[in-house]
Amino acid sequence: DSCTFGIPVNDRDAFPSRVQADLSEKYGLNIRAVNAGVPGYSAFQGRILLEQFAGRAPEVVVITFWLNGQSIWDHLSDAEHVELLAAEREGKFSRHRLTRLLRRATPGDRPRLSEEEFIGQLERMLRWCRKKGAVPVLQVWPTRRQMSEAGEASRQDAIRHLGREQRVRVVDLVPPFRERRDPGLFVDSVHCGREGYGLVAETLAPVLAKILTQ
Repeated sequence: DSCTFGIPVNDRDAFPSRVQADLSEKYGLNIRAVNAGVPGYSAFQGRILLEQFAGRAPEVVVITFWLNGQSIWDHLSDAEHVELLAAEREGKFSRHRLTRLLRRATPGDRPRLSEEEFIGQLERMLRWCRKKGAVPVLQVWPTRRQMSEAGEASRQDAIRHLGREQRVRVVDLVPPFRERRDPGLFVDSVHCGREGYGLVAETLAPVLAKILTQ
């Protein structure tokens, strides 16, 4: 998503580039980090993008999602939006036009991904990685509020639980960010500045170095 993409910093200061530099300078590893982050993407679009990856499979895939999936876009899920857009392109009627109207008229908000759907998308990404021989790493992204308040988002905990359940490495960024106690690591509620992305790279790089040198 946009946190991987690196809003609002330059490409060289986004955490994928910073990790590549750290692996080279600190560990002597000559690797290429591909920044596949796309602003606005949830795990749904991220999974599709991963499955469309062409060429040799990467050695490691760092999966960093949770924020966009809980947002509300027109009261339809991401999958429902795909069906609706496909029908509209073909000039056909879609039941999701009615679904959208009904949800607007009734209490409750339909997120882009329910928590169950979110975990389902992550599980599909993990399966793709295993099939391709890539090592998956789940990354838990922090928020600026967590610099000064206790508590975890339910989807952060869901990622941690999935990692334990599937025996997948989890890089939890919340503790190192909390340790700094510096809201200035962020430029808004979720996006980091240059120093914040540097802390992400500082936390992630040793984990990747261990994987790549095993």
